[in-house]
Amino acid sequence: LTQVREMVYHAMNHASIAIWGFFNEGPSDLDESCRSYATTASTIKSMDTTRFTSYAGNKKVDACYGTVDVISRNAYPGWLSRYVDAKTF
Repeated sequence: LTQVREMVYHAMNHASIAIWGFFNEGPSDLDESCRSYATTASTIKSMDTTRFTSYAGNKKVDACYGTVDVISRNAYPGWLSRYVDAKTF
């Protein structure tokens, strides 16, 4: 959480920040991970209540959507189509 606090502290006055993003394609499909997502989001909110929070998810089923204000999805249709069925996104 130290890095999250430093990120918010150092960038808080940048007018171009609308959403604080954290965790890129982490294990958000696991219920036991949601505590970390919620703790990170609440740490950010304790420092800045004026902006939204989000993380980038890429799981078919995501257990942690309720921990943030904005749902952000990473999808790679076409690019990874030989690995993932693009219709699932």
